[in-house]
Amino acid sequence: MINSINIFISFVGGLALFIYGMTIMSKGFQKAAGEKMSSLIAKATSNKLLAILIGALTTMLVQSSSATTVMVVGFVNAGIMNLFQSVGIIMGANIGTTVTSWIVASSEFATFLKPTTLAPLMVAIGVVIRLTSKTSKKTVIGDIIIGFGILFIGMNNMSSAVKPFRDSQFMIDAFVSFGNNPVLGVLAGVIVTFMVQSSSASMGILLALASQGLVPFSAAIYIIAGQNIGTCFTALISSIGASKSARAASYIHFLFNLIGSTIFIAIFLIVFKLPFAQIFTEVTTLPSNLLGTTFYKLMVLSQSNIVATTAISLTGISIIHTVFNISSTILLYPFSNKIVVLAAKLAKVDLDKKVIVEGDAVFLDERLLENPSVALERVHSEISRLGGISKEIFSLASKTIYNNNKDLHQDIDEIENNIDTIEHDITTFVTETMKKGLSSHERILSASYLHILSNIERIADHCVNISEGCKYLTTYETSFSERAISDLNNVLDLSYNCLDSALISFDTNDLKYADVCCDLENQIDDLVDQLRSEHINRLSTSECTPEAGIIYWDVLSNLERISDHSKNIVECVQKNEK
Repeated sequence: MINSINIFISFVGGLALFIYGMTIMSKGFQKAAGEKMSSLIAKATSNKLLAILIGALTTMLVQSSSATTVMVVGFVNAGIMNLFQSVGIIMGANIGTTVTSWIVASSEFATFLKPTTLAPLMVAIGVVIRLTSKTSKKTVIGDIIIGFGILFIGMNNMSSAVKPFRDSQFMIDAFVSFGNNPVLGVLAGVIVTFMVQSSSASMGILLALASQGLVPFSAAIYIIAGQNIGTCFTALISSIGASKSARAASYIHFLFNLIGSTIFIAIFLIVFKLPFAQIFTEVTTLPSNLLGTTFYKLMVLSQSNIVATTAISLTGISIIHTVFNISSTILLYPFSNKIVVLAAKLAKVDLDKKVIVEGDAVFLDERLLENPSVALERVHSEISRLGGISKEIFSLASKTIYNNNKDLHQDIDEIENNIDTIEHDITTFVTETMKKGLSSHERILSASYLHILSNIERIADHCVNISEGCKYLTTYETSFSERAISDLNNVLDLSYNCLDSALISFDTNDLKYADVCCDLENQIDDLVDQLRSEHINRLSTSECTPEAGIIYWDVLSNLERISDHSKNIVECVQKNEK
């Protein structure tokens, strides 16, 4: 008699190890690939074939089509990517997820790759590398190897746990019923994938069962189709509360997989002429109150069909999975734009209207936090955008020296409040990112971003100080002399160029602009010292009123501080590039 409780515990433990190993491995790959991998999705262009390749490669690294699609939803929600760009990556994600099955199936055609042989060895090698490595790169390599090993240990545990079921007629009949009834097979794939929230983990379960000869050929077809549909629910759930465009992106994933699965099953039914009609007739004629009888009859229907009873190998599952996803992509590629249009209609998105992203931070989305490398790249983009806003407020503050228009001061105050809000959003986002598994370089980068962010916020504050100071010119019924305005113009030009060079250096990581910024900052320091001396002389000869003189001095000080903060920004860039 089979001890169901022990089997269940062993199987769940093996599944947990499989998922944990896969997580360690994928995080290791992400850290090893670094920012180059993390920027792949965000750099998707209108070239759909390139987007498919990017989606496939990214999914191979993160080992989950769900994770890739959730990132896509986040990018669409942030306005970084449009729906026509997202469809290619989603199609590619389905191809990339086939790698997991091939990793596990490799044990069938290479004896040394069997879990019982390879797993302990890989964990041992990974641990040695982890403990003896002195650099973060070697540590990451150790993590990847350990992840592989734990994944294989989990796979072996699951396979061993279900071994007693090889002689269970109930389990055999159950999987035969999945092979005879597409509805049951697809539902099994959908439900299991939805429960574990990972098509790769669901595939691991299917492979463990197949390793004991429990999965018939046709059952594998339907279960794999169901897994492809079930994996869509992660993205659908992640789109709740997001923008309409983000919901449309999740609908694209669902529609693509649903249509592809339907076509694939239809072709299979036509080729093998399975008794589809007979099965549904049996279901509808059984008494509805006899649930047990219904389930039993479904399990024993059409057992004579060889396709529904012949067990499939691990390699066979990998082949079906790969052929299924590649052929679906090829078949639906010409109609991808129509799928986008249909998804947009379901989400009530006007494709002709420019997407306006709600919220203060444009590039940030909490869905991206699960991939720290991608999250930090989005932080970089958001800080670059904030830098552009700081140049805007600087330009407006400069105008207050000549024009004390009330609306101008109000605009400056409003922009400064927006900068404060965005700065808070970015700081919170970076703080949450730092709680994730970051490499040493990413930790340094995170701290650098916070420092740069603080300097940009302080630049905005100094712009407000200039605006506030110039307000008092009207209050005191005074103004700057022509000589004072001419001198301030010189400092304003240098300060703006200094800030602009700092932001270009940050945006492009170009150290030439960092050198330009530092040179301008030195010029500003020298010029401000000279102008202060000249200003004292003007005060002593009454060429300038004391009230205007105080404001002039204050404006000079704020411009000097803006150049100091600009230099602080490029110093961070210089440190990051070392």
